[in-house]
Amino acid sequence: MEVILGAAYFFDKRPYDINVSNATSSNESLPSKWNNSTILPVISTGYRFQKPKGGLVFRTGIGYPEGVYLSLGYAF
Repeated sequence: MEVILGAAYFFDKRPYDINVSNATSSNESLPSKWNNSTILPVISTGYRFQKPKGGLVFRTGIGYPEGVYLSLGYAF
């Protein structure tokens, strides 16, 4: 069982690029990146199977903002 709590910083680059383009063509000041960013809570709960000596790692669970997840990996 694993539980994750935290915060994630998200930056939406598309409106920022448009505003930078508009500012440079009209000699305005560059926009702040904080206007196109947000901080969201992250919470997740799931199951992880991992052998103590390495090998296959399997994870599955549900969380916010990513939703349902499933992953396979290898530990060495």
